[in-house]
Amino acid sequence: MRWISLVFLAGLAACASNTQTGKGIRDVEILEAGIYALPPAAHSTPVGQCDALSEPDRADVNISATERTNRIPAKLGTAFGVKFRPVGDVPDGVSTFRVLWRAPDPGIPDAVTGKHTRDDGCAYAYRTGVTTFQGFRFERPGELIPGAWALEIWNQDRKLLAYGFTVYKP
Repeated sequence: MRWISLVFLAGLAACASNTQTGKGIRDVEILEAGIYALPPAAHSTPVGQCDALSEPDRADVNISATERTNRIPAKLGTAFGVKFRPVGDVPDGVSTFRVLWRAPDPGIPDAVTGKHTRDDGCAYAYRTGVTTFQGFRFERPGELIPGAWALEIWNQDRKLLAYGFTVYKP
């Protein structure tokens, strides 16, 4: 599995949390979801691995879905996901979110160990009001699992987004 986060990193930095003063994150506004043709700068992270938190973008991610759909063909190279914008009031406009992908049985095989997992996720820092993207790209045959997939985005103990995709064999 490859997590795809279109974040053009300015460098590593400690990120503010919404546990500080402020009203907090209220919601995640979905702008679009579907299949994407990702630019070369799209960063992939294998199952079970997470990048260190870094300073989030100050500018909107500038990509659009090639097809707005929740039906995704199980084909190598296909990338799908959700473009969204965090909404709320937090210090410095930055908060930490947990992004979780849920795959159907038997789960996604780890690229190193081969062990299957149904749930895999990482923490990301996002800036309120800035459009970002989270997606999944099929890069190995073992990832081509038909069925119900879900992307969840959490802020602290609150699930702000649960978006479902149906992956099918073309």
